[in-house]
Amino acid sequence: MTHNAPVTWGKEQGKRLFEAFSHHRLGIVRNGFVWGRTWIVSLSFLTSSSDSPGSARGEKKRFCPNSSDLSQTTRPFHWTCGPGGIVVRPDVTRHGPGGLMRSRVRGAENATAPVLTFLDSHVECNKNWLEPLLERIAEDNTRVVCPIIDVISMDSFQYIGASSDLRGGFDWNLVFKWEYLTREERAKRAEDPTRPIRTPMIAGGLFSIDRQYFDHLGKYDLQMDVWGGENLEISFRVWQCGGSLEIIPCSRVGHVFRKRHPYSFPGGSGNVFARNTRRAAEVWMDSYKQYYYDAVPLAKNIPFGNIDDRLALKTKLQCKPFAWYLKNVYPELAVPFTLGAIQQGYYCIDTLGHLIGGTVGLYQCHHTGGNQEWGLTDTHAIKHHDLCLTVTSEVPGVPVVMRPCDFSLQQQWSKVSDDTTDVVLLKHSTLSLCLSSKFVPDLGLTAEQCDSSQQNQHWSFGQSKARR
Repeated sequence: MTHNAPVTWGKEQGKRLFEAFSHHRLGIVRNGFVWGRTWIVSLSFLTSSSDSPGSARGEKKRFCPNSSDLSQTTRPFHWTCGPGGIVVRPDVTRHGPGGLMRSRVRGAENATAPVLTFLDSHVECNKNWLEPLLERIAEDNTRVVCPIIDVISMDSFQYIGASSDLRGGFDWNLVFKWEYLTREERAKRAEDPTRPIRTPMIAGGLFSIDRQYFDHLGKYDLQMDVWGGENLEISFRVWQCGGSLEIIPCSRVGHVFRKRHPYSFPGGSGNVFARNTRRAAEVWMDSYKQYYYDAVPLAKNIPFGNIDDRLALKTKLQCKPFAWYLKNVYPELAVPFTLGAIQQGYYCIDTLGHLIGGTVGLYQCHHTGGNQEWGLTDTHAIKHHDLCLTVTSEVPGVPVVMRPCDFSLQQQWSKVSDDTTDVVLLKHSTLSLCLSSKFVPDLGLTAEQCDSSQQNQHWSFGQSKARR
């Protein structure tokens, strides 16, 4: 089962790549660590990951089980790439499932190759996927590099090439997202499609790293459970402690995206993710962690365990503060003056599940962020993730809609306070219009002529009063 991915370079660029990689091809090999899935997916992974000139013959790789459903692959096993193909044998050194982080560390500690490549087992590696990753590490061993992650349909196994103009990012709820490169970066890539992409965050499932550098950085946080949040933690740590993260367009790996988790989450997946994410935030985000708690208030109730060893590691490595990360790595992440709910009495501004171009309305405040999470940024935008409240006309009564944030005049608002009361109006920065709930049942929130005597234009920020 093999596929062809989109080719991102021309003939001359391909020639340069071949010349650049040829002297490293046999000099650096990798260890792969995967865990149980269905045999058809796992064997596809085994075949494709070994089908690369950079793969050393006779090299052993290991399946390291985590907490996945192992009903179809009940025993972990080694496989060896030999002249006759792939030889699979059981792994008699199994110590039991321990979740993604602990399984990967167990595999890394048994590795002998100078470069580690971590891959999910539900992937299929495309042609010559490995050499571009190894080249970047050979030039600088503090680089942590990822392939472009293409999509494989879990229903039909159709292979769909992903855009090469994406990078990893996140919002203040600390949920990973893919986002388009800036206009300047896209212009540079148009001139050279092989250009590596600096990324603030990696998805976490597929990457290569120098083995000694992995050890130096402190491997993974072994107090994180099962899955989730580990990509945040290692991304912050790499950048803040002197390394860098890159996506390499000339490397492509297809990934089967699941509709459900194959793991069992003690206490529920939400609590496990919140615990792991809290550990990352408490160690690496300094005072900026408050924006996470404003966006996800319930996370404050989830115990996160002892982090003394991770804080000691941060000190030992002389890592930079999170403010440095925001300024130098991810300046596009707007730091809000205010983050949380925007409310009128017991009701909060809510996206109501609408997306680009949709209106917003009011819904009873629920204190959990989500559709009611808004930030007022230093660029005067009222922002929900990548969408900003936008006024599309100067006519009073126009519905306020959500548009991709471009920080244009249409998206600029100001808080106007009355010194004698707690009343706050949200006034459009260039128009005499204020955000109003006057026609909310029919039109959603609208922009009306400002009038501080109208309660439907009164807003407050933060958590709403709970009903008694």
